[in-house]
Amino acid sequence: MKVNPRAKDPVDRHVGERIRLRRESLNISQRELSRRLGLTPSQIDNYERGVNKIGAGRLWVLSDALDVSVNDFFEGLVRDDDEQGRPKFPAADFITDTPGPDTPEWAKLVRAFVRIGDRGVRRSLIALVRTIASEEAEGRADQEVGTS
Repeated sequence: MKVNPRAKDPVDRHVGERIRLRRESLNISQRELSRRLGLTPSQIDNYERGVNKIGAGRLWVLSDALDVSVNDFFEGLVRDDDEQGRPKFPAADFITDTPGPDTPEWAKLVRAFVRIGDRGVRRSLIALVRTIASEEAEGRADQEVGTS
């Protein structure tokens, strides 16, 4: 199988997405991160989009700057061996459809939530989310029963 050297590698895209999510969760701009690392903002952008590969040394420095382990950048990566046992990585769906700490929605929600100073409002929001989640789960269960 011939590999296009200019094609974005799915692993590079995944690692870049994880870097972006972590940077955003810390509320650090690309400009600030690039300043800390002695890079240009466009280099950070290219890493985050998976356009440029990140060497091991640079990945180590990034993990230090973002206060995570190098392993965190690979979390959620799915390995699927082909017929000959060689690793292949699906081009999409590295981040599951189930919202979690590695999704942009999660990072936005957490950033907004921690800015709420009123403890009662925070409790009310948690209750609201639980109610919505419960109603959605009941709706899915009703649909499954209806299709049986």
